[in-house]
Amino acid sequence: MCLSDELWSQVIEKGRKFERGVTHQLTSVEVGEIMQKFNGSQFQEQVARDLRGARYKLYDAVGMWLQSERYVDQKTYGTIEGIARSYLDESLVPGYFSRLQKGHGGRDSSTS
Repeated sequence: MCLSDELWSQVIEKGRKFERGVTHQLTSVEVGEIMQKFNGSQFQEQVARDLRGARYKLYDAVGMWLQSERYVDQKTYGTIEGIARSYLDESLVPGYFSRLQKGHGGRDSSTS
């Protein structure tokens, strides 16, 4: 199993435990913070479509991004792997997992 497959499996397993419902529970500020990690890359558009448009659960979006290795440049894929690791250690969006564990989505009115 390659690194991206292992990361994918870990992200999906963790996400299924924590993220419930149909869409993610990120605030618009949190989505913006994730988008900024791509620092002007064209991949920011994909992140916006996935998190602002389709509103995929965060683990689904990160899992899909991990599967994009052959479609993005090496720097962008490195960013995706970093995001996956920070999803796993719960540092990607501070407070997101604690809100999920408490049963509060934390969705603000601007994300609806």
